[in-house]
Amino acid sequence: MRGRFKPYQAYFLARHKVLAQWGLTTFASIVAQTWWAALNISVYYSLYMFQTGTDFTFGSQSAISYVWLQQATLALLPFYCDPDIAGSIRSGSILYDRTKPVDTYSWWYTRNLTRVASRLFPRFTVIIVFAAICLPTFSYNGYALEKPSEATRLFAFFVSIFLGLLVSAAIAVIMDAIAVRTLSVNGVNAVAMPLVLFFAGGVIPLPFLPEWAQFLTFLLPFSSLVDIPIRIYLGVAIDGYTYTLSLIQITWLILLISAGRYIINRTILHLEVHGG
Repeated sequence: MRGRFKPYQAYFLARHKVLAQWGLTTFASIVAQTWWAALNISVYYSLYMFQTGTDFTFGSQSAISYVWLQQATLALLPFYCDPDIAGSIRSGSILYDRTKPVDTYSWWYTRNLTRVASRLFPRFTVIIVFAAICLPTFSYNGYALEKPSEATRLFAFFVSIFLGLLVSAAIAVIMDAIAVRTLSVNGVNAVAMPLVLFFAGGVIPLPFLPEWAQFLTFLLPFSSLVDIPIRIYLGVAIDGYTYTLSLIQITWLILLISAGRYIINRTILHLEVHGG
């Protein structure tokens, strides 16, 4: 059984070493997300200051913490198809995946899991350290990320982040399969980006939406990426049931993996490559 997973493990580690290297793009992304978080925090400060009579879902400090965690986990979102898959569609080299002695779905899933994880870890680490440690050190406690009151909540948060990572890779595989089937990478990316960004909680905190709209967001898998981990961290779970949110993530993970495997199998049956 261990030897069965060895190719995927080796591929994950090798690809992660390449993708996780720090560069100008990573640094620029961290600076941009930190600046964007500061702008959003200024907006929420104004909102809470001048709308004191409004009954908000949670306090101003929780809203600020939501923004920091929102930016820290933004790399979880599958905005676009795997560039390697997109290139293989145009060149026809996608057939090489069929010659490898591995399961096609597992291979694509490992590739997307590595891509998302390599984006997430450096950005998540730097933004969390800045918001939770650096800001309080320089007496900017009002702008800092609030610390969870319980160690169990922090543990549940990291478990939820891990589940969100798995869900993100499963969504990305489906996007890749659809791109291969339709031969339209740009079309898939154009549709996926706004849907994922809004319904994951990447634009506005989903707890700010009406209750009926919040319920509808849980009928989509995207809330499992950003909103659910943040709800667990802040302790604003649905009716206080943290484990219910984790169960939603696990359910979506099972459904997405099953759907992705089915789509890939159907796509391979109809795969045609022209040329010699």
